[in-house]
Amino acid sequence: MFIGTAELWLYPRFLGQNMSLQKEMAGAIRAIRTSRGLDYGDLAKVSVKANIAKLEQGRSNITLKKLSELSEALDFDSVALLAICVAMQNGEPFEATLKRSKAQLDRVRLEGGVELLLSQFAGNELVKRPR
Repeated sequence: MFIGTAELWLYPRFLGQNMSLQKEMAGAIRAIRTSRGLDYGDLAKVSVKANIAKLEQGRSNITLKKLSELSEALDFDSVALLAICVAMQNGEPFEATLKRSKAQLDRVRLEGGVELLLSQFAGNELVKRPR
């Protein structure tokens, strides 16, 4: 699928769908936290209790930074957390989501996307875009 001249190779079938994953993230965080026997206080290092509660109620969005910190506090891989959320939104087993993701990652590799990605960084710093 193409948008302008750039190929959309990340979940093209979701074009036009609501991709916030807010409810799915809420349920996943709540389930993981509960299954690990953690309470809001255990996650206080990551965020104030009220913010965790809002996330778990689906009343707040999460930033990528907060997702990474929360995943670490839950001792749960952030990619796995996102995969669970996408699978829930699609009504499919998370294995199907991961299989599709792997196929797309393989395609990116074949298309030279990994080298292009690596060229975007100098050490840990993002390279400035050429004008």
